[in-house]
Amino acid sequence: MAVVVISINGSDWLTGYFFELKAGTRLPLVIDNLRTGSTIKWNNNALYYDTYSNPDSLSPLSNINGQKILKMDFENDTIPKVLYTNPDTEGISSAYFTIKENKLFVSHYQKSREKLYHLLSFADLDQEAFFLNPFLTIQDSTQSRWEIAYILKDSVYLKTDWNAPNGRILIANIYKPNSLFEVVPEDDGILERISPLGKNKFACTYFKDGRHIAMIYNKRGDLLKKLRFAVGKKINYLYEYDTSVNRTNFSLTSFYHPPLHYQISLESLEVEPIEKLSVPYKATSFHTKYVEYESKDGTRVPMYITCKKNIKLNGNNPVLIYGYGGYGTTLTPFFLETNALFLKKGGVLVIPNVRGGGAKGSKWADSGRRENKQNAIDDFIYSAEYLVENKYTSPDKIIIQGASHGGLLVGAAILQRPDLFKAAIAEAGPFDMLRYHKYTTGSNQTNMSEFGSSEIESDYDNLIKYSPYHNIKQLSYPNLLLITGDSDDRVPPFHSYKFLAKLQSIADNSKLYTIYITPGSGHSGALTQKDWIELEIFRYQFIFTNLDMK
Repeated sequence: MAVVVISINGSDWLTGYFFELKAGTRLPLVIDNLRTGSTIKWNNNALYYDTYSNPDSLSPLSNINGQKILKMDFENDTIPKVLYTNPDTEGISSAYFTIKENKLFVSHYQKSREKLYHLLSFADLDQEAFFLNPFLTIQDSTQSRWEIAYILKDSVYLKTDWNAPNGRILIANIYKPNSLFEVVPEDDGILERISPLGKNKFACTYFKDGRHIAMIYNKRGDLLKKLRFAVGKKINYLYEYDTSVNRTNFSLTSFYHPPLHYQISLESLEVEPIEKLSVPYKATSFHTKYVEYESKDGTRVPMYITCKKNIKLNGNNPVLIYGYGGYGTTLTPFFLETNALFLKKGGVLVIPNVRGGGAKGSKWADSGRRENKQNAIDDFIYSAEYLVENKYTSPDKIIIQGASHGGLLVGAAILQRPDLFKAAIAEAGPFDMLRYHKYTTGSNQTNMSEFGSSEIESDYDNLIKYSPYHNIKQLSYPNLLLITGDSDDRVPPFHSYKFLAKLQSIADNSKLYTIYITPGSGHSGALTQKDWIELEIFRYQFIFTNLDMK
């Protein structure tokens, strides 16, 4: 039996359908009210999943609440059994769970006397009664991140940035509450992930100065191997859950070539390539540099620059700057065929890791969050200043692009420095920041920490200064392409509609302010291959036309 989860029109609301695989038939059982981020786990013949309250059909953009973790035992149950109900009835904080070694682990929050506590708990699924046992309780105003990597007997390996902005690995004993032991201390690089590697090893992937490094340890935390790769190369899929194998594969990707595949011996830890790359251009003619530039307040900000090795710094190269700058997310090398086309035609692809992201750890993220959001916008603007000053390009040759939080970044940047960019693309961006918290997930703890709420006076005073919708003036702004899905229920499309309408009404109408609406799609963009192709053609026609590229 299998469960297939489907999103209608790219909605964040999901539905699960059951199929009997041998017969190839669909069963009548359906799971409703799943959401993007919901967890679905099989354990023996039982299914565990989390759902939310019925979306209000009269107000489908209302805030999300009523989370529950349920169990469906296909041998004994006729209806799902509720195991856990999130006490947060306002949808502010979600609980996350996983299942390992026949135990269900839950990461959740609890309020007591106005203090917020982060709890990690487990329930033994071998027991008839379900009972959550907290093994870690932390009063944590900074909302540190905890990831349950895997368990070994009574020990749980935890990746966290608690009292360690760059991240470290702790071991907790689930039968001894608040018993923590550090197995891998904080490093000067950012700990991105921890993954099991066969029977008795694990791999930690770090990010430092634009370079990805893999450190392989035994279960005691002894370093066995260090794998370093060139700047602009990203490690993917370095993990192995099967404890019986002695080799596993991983890949490296960059901004200018698709994944290159390698194999590593889990015994000797030697690495060798297992395939050759073939692309319709000379990949070795490109390179990626990782530089630092000075922002408005003097902060040094890291940035990727990818271009041809023989580029002429004559101030006349077409440049595409892509930014995000929120939620502690680090922009790392990724490959898109469309970006490769842009590079092949002489373009310069630029990715600044502005504050608000995670390129320098959790403190870097906090310095671009909430009351510090203007720092992220300044960093983005000053990346263009650096490129002009260093003769890569000129304002007439720069286009900026961002999606979701990056759309907000782009919208704010063109309003604050309209003279610095020729054009801009903002996809699925929140532009009315005074009302952002009123819809869907806008009021959850993650978004409140990132932006705050206009119902709080200090947040209002901050939001009104950079909210794109509220800062449009009678000026000439860069040519602008907005992109949104007409079914986006994470950042509702009315943000883009309102922003466009006000621009067309107030701003200098000698410039082009337009919108591309992807039909029947949600926050993740186009749904079908045909939709994606049409969107990319439109996007790159806009880029090539504005930058005068053939």
